[in-house]
Amino acid sequence: MGGSMKILDGKRVLMFAPSFFGYEKKIVEKLTEFGAKVMFFDERPSNTTFGKAIVRLNKKVASHMINKYYKKIEGELVGKEYDSILFFQAEATPRWFLENIFSKYKTSCKILYLWDSVSDKPDNISNIDLFDEVFTFDPHDAQKYSLCFRPLFYDDSYLKEVDRHKSIQYDFSFIGTVRRDRYDIMQRLKKSAQEIGQRYFVFYYLQSKLMFYYFKYIKKDFVNGKIADFSFKSLTHEQIQDVIEQSKIIVDIQKPHQIGLTIRTIELLAARQKFVTTNTEILKYDFYNKNNIDLLNREEPLIRKEFVDSETVSVSDDIMTRYSIGYFLLELLGYENYNDYYDFGD
Repeated sequence: MGGSMKILDGKRVLMFAPSFFGYEKKIVEKLTEFGAKVMFFDERPSNTTFGKAIVRLNKKVASHMINKYYKKIEGELVGKEYDSILFFQAEATPRWFLENIFSKYKTSCKILYLWDSVSDKPDNISNIDLFDEVFTFDPHDAQKYSLCFRPLFYDDSYLKEVDRHKSIQYDFSFIGTVRRDRYDIMQRLKKSAQEIGQRYFVFYYLQSKLMFYYFKYIKKDFVNGKIADFSFKSLTHEQIQDVIEQSKIIVDIQKPHQIGLTIRTIELLAARQKFVTTNTEILKYDFYNKNNIDLLNREEPLIRKEFVDSETVSVSDDIMTRYSIGYFLLELLGYENYNDYYDFGD
C-alpha cells in the first residue's frame, strides 16, 4: 500500500470531521500510524441532539454558535503550518472560515470527502469550489457534479480471523440507526423469519428519546413502534463485531433513494461476512459476488434459506486492500489512485 507504513512521516494534516460513531478517531489513528502529525477539530460546534438538529435544519438560527466556534479555531491555528487540510462533510463549516484559512494556507492541499448524498444534504456542496479535490461515496453525485468517486472504508479490526462454525447464534442480524422505512422493513422481515423459524438479532438505535417522539409522531416513520424497541446508546465497534461473528447473515438497509454504499457494507466485506442489502447498486461494485451478497426486497423482505446455508467465496486481497481505511486515506491525500470500484457503464 504505497510502500512504507510511515509514508506520511512528518506530514502535517489539519482535519475536520463530525463525531460519527468513533470513525473520526479511527481516521486520526491511521493518519498518525502513517507518521502524520494531525490537528483535529470536530466539524460541528455541538454534538447534542438539539445542536446537531439546529445546524442541519437552520444554519441561520445557529450562526452565532457556529461563528463563535470557528473564530476560536481560527485563533488556535495562528502560527501553524499544514501540508494537507482534510474535511469530512463540512456541513456546519461557514464559508468565511474556509476562505480565511485557505487563503492563509495557499500551498496546502485542500480535500473534502462527502459521505452523504447531495439529495439528502444539498448544502454539503455549497463550498466545493474552494477545495482542490472533492470526493463522494455516491457514484451518481460523482458524475452529476464532476466529483471524485471513492467508496467508504473498513477499520482494520474487521480483518481478524473468526471460526464462524463455533460462534454462530443467529441466522441474521441487523444493527442500525432507525430512520424512514428501516423500521417497517425490519418488522416485516422479523415476522417472516418467525414464520420459518429463523433466529435473529435486531438492534434499533436512536440518538435520544426526543428523536423517537419526533420520528413517531411528527414524521410518522414508525407509527406502531414502541419506545422499548429502541436503544438510545449505540453499540461499540467491539460489540458490533461480536454480533457479526455470531451471525450467518447481516442485513443492510440504505436510506430510500441512497445510491452510495453504507459503511456497514464495507465492514462486512472486510469481515468476510455474507449479507443482504436493499441497495441494488451493489451489483455494479468490483467485490460483488452472488454467493456473498443477496438483494433484499423492501416490500416483501425475506432472507432465502438457500443463501443462509451457502458458503462464502473469497474476495481477492487486492480488492480487500483498496477498501481499507489506510488505502482510503492515501487515496484522498493523493498517494494512491484507483478508478474501477464501480461499473459506470461507460
